[in-house]
Amino acid sequence: QLENMPIRSLDAILATMPGVVVQNNDVHIRGGRGNEVAYYLNGASTTNLNNRANLVYVPQEAVEELQVQVGGYDAEVSGANSGVVKRALKSGTTDYSGSFSLFTDGGEAGGSAMLGDGYSYGHQTMLATVSGPVVPGMESIRFFGAFEQSSEDDPYVKMANAFDFTNLVDQQPANSSYADQFDLSWKDGVTPGSSDEFTNITGTLTYDAGPLRATVGVVNNSNTNNHGGGIMSQLRWRGATVYTADDTGAYTNSFTVPERYSFSESASNM
Repeated sequence: QLENMPIRSLDAILATMPGVVVQNNDVHIRGGRGNEVAYYLNGASTTNLNNRANLVYVPQEAVEELQVQVGGYDAEVSGANSGVVKRALKSGTTDYSGSFSLFTDGGEAGGSAMLGDGYSYGHQTMLATVSGPVVPGMESIRFFGAFEQSSEDDPYVKMANAFDFTNLVDQQPANSSYADQFDLSWKDGVTPGSSDEFTNITGTLTYDAGPLRATVGVVNNSNTNNHGGGIMSQLRWRGATVYTADDTGAYTNSFTVPERYSFSESASNM
């Protein structure tokens, strides 16, 4: 059923269930708060102890079963007032199989014009899965693996055309004779230093011998950001030319403010 739904996230699937509302990335069950929901993956708690949100992301294609409990919880779960969200990873197939998908905003390089006045911002998501027996013909030991990578050259899609600001005055309240002037440009397309890349690796190894079944799973999420900012941050991220006034009030000196941006990287494992 999950494969047949025209949606791209588990939160979107949760939103189709009775009594569940997803708003601003928070899951509300039976009218409860977002921090009253507990999350489990293959029987292990994935609830963030800080904000009570789901701590471990897995792609929709790696989930075998998604279950919401709204009352009469199993003895293995705890820490939930309004509901429990339980996910089970795929355990592999008896035959070799795989899949590949690619979603993009146009396939153009980041910042290139497309569809007339439009621009590609380098948004794309690639996902591949592979499954089957570890040893050909031995169905009792199976594996499943998924690799997903989402990238954005610029997450801030702009709704304004390019423009230039020249001779912008930054006047000092104490003395208007020493006001600085700025030349500032707003460019079309990608803002430098705004890239975002997210990678997920999910895998399971299952031993199934009749009444005995054991599964080992691993999930790795990593995220790399260059923070560029939106339209209000163009002076900081694009740089600018600043003209300073001398004692006579004439703008005889100038200097360039170079573009700058921050970088962050994070990862989580389970």
